[in-house]
Amino acid sequence: MPDSASFCPSCGSPLDADVDLRTGPGLQPAGAPGQPPASPEQVASPGRRGPSGVVIAVVVVAVLVAALVLGDCSGDDSAEPPTTTTTTTTQPSSRRSAPGPSLGRRGTTSTSAVTTSTAPPAEVAALGLEGSLYVLRADGQISSVDLATGRARQVLAGGALSGLGLTTLAVLEAGAVFGDWDGGSTALAFDGSAPVELGSSSLAAASPAFAVLADRDLASFTVVDGHGRELTAFGSDVGARAFVEGVAGGRAVLQASGRIGLVDPFSGSAEVVATGHVLAANDWGLVRVDCPALLSCQLVWGPWGDIDRTTVALATLPPDTFAAELAADGAALLVQSRAGWWLLGAEGETLLQGAATQQVRALGTAEAVAVQRTDVVTLHHVDGRVVTVLDLGTGAELRRPVVALSYVPAR
Repeated sequence: MPDSASFCPSCGSPLDADVDLRTGPGLQPAGAPGQPPASPEQVASPGRRGPSGVVIAVVVVAVLVAALVLGDCSGDDSAEPPTTTTTTTTQPSSRRSAPGPSLGRRGTTSTSAVTTSTAPPAEVAALGLEGSLYVLRADGQISSVDLATGRARQVLAGGALSGLGLTTLAVLEAGAVFGDWDGGSTALAFDGSAPVELGSSSLAAASPAFAVLADRDLASFTVVDGHGRELTAFGSDVGARAFVEGVAGGRAVLQASGRIGLVDPFSGSAEVVATGHVLAANDWGLVRVDCPALLSCQLVWGPWGDIDRTTVALATLPPDTFAAELAADGAALLVQSRAGWWLLGAEGETLLQGAATQQVRALGTAEAVAVQRTDVVTLHHVDGRVVTVLDLGTGAELRRPVVALSYVPAR
């Protein structure tokens, strides 16, 4: 079980102009969804015998040139281009060929294409979800998708954080805080300021207003805003390791020595609310493992005003569960193990499940989850619908793999 859960802070960040993830610079018509357009060699029948390869090449080139000239001179500009949810970005061809460009549209150079695709906004909106899904790429670029409308936006351009080995993301009101492979953190404000290195403290949890960073000694914590400015610090004096497992109502959810408490990082006031081990916590409530007897443990689930509301058999969880995340409304618990992931209802019933993958994120309700596998991000609904919200393809210029997902509830 990791020391801290994945981050889903609320966010009211200023966002840039709309960006349609289905389009981009240098786009050309694609073939079937997910496939590059066929090359002239693929169109020609490979099994037909005839003149030598040189003669065939000359004939094919002549036919292509004639077709292009006729097409350009036809004068028919009334036809509308076909609509498609698949777009392509040109990339250098990996196939060996003679030096020089291949023939394409007049005045352009045609190369092999790499396909990227997303669902139309209406298809995303039809899932009936709310809030925003943030996608962090390896170079620091952040995009968001408004799940209510399906509209995509670019929040931060990539490049400023390239090479840092980013692994986690917290989106705040004024900026974003990133964790990296070395256990350090970096802040980057939305106003275009330079990145601020936050030292070796690791990103533990976040709220709309601040992020909590854990020092390496796991006994002291620093609170920063989206600009990377330190707001306050607090620590544990119990003589044992302590873990911040989330933020609820502006207070840190702290676990230490078998006790769970809420700590106001600014006033220092603390309140012990339960015993046990935190599985997940958010503004709605708490899910924990509690052992009232030496050999008897149970899963306890409830809102902050009634944290013992539901008791579920501990056997509900996979034996090797290593991560858990609570839906924003408390209606479902997402758990992950080496065998796969499960979305569990408040009574422990399985609502949705899938095979092991890189990342899974709980959303606002028990209706769906976000799943990332390599460079494809999909929404999985409990009714069986699967909608692709981002597919980066595999081209050299697009090798900015997705490294983190974050869900932000609607305000």
